[in-house]
Amino acid sequence: MTSHTTTDIRLDLSCGSLGAAVDEPGDASQPCPVVVLLAGSGPTDHDGDNPLLAAPIGNLRQIGEALARH
Repeated sequence: MTSHTTTDIRLDLSCGSLGAAVDEPGDASQPCPVVVLLAGSGPTDHDGDNPLLAAPIGNLRQIGEALARH
């Protein structure tokens, strides 16, 4: 496994703001493939957590981090 970096970003748009986390390989010296993971509807955040669930699961965060490490 390789290291990775995570950067939180926020885009301010005329209709509101869009938050995201960008995970990338720590040793990316060349262009690499990109995957966009979109959270579901409702109160689900970009990590995949939903306040209606009993506990945070972070499934989208875990997938993004795993892809960045491999």
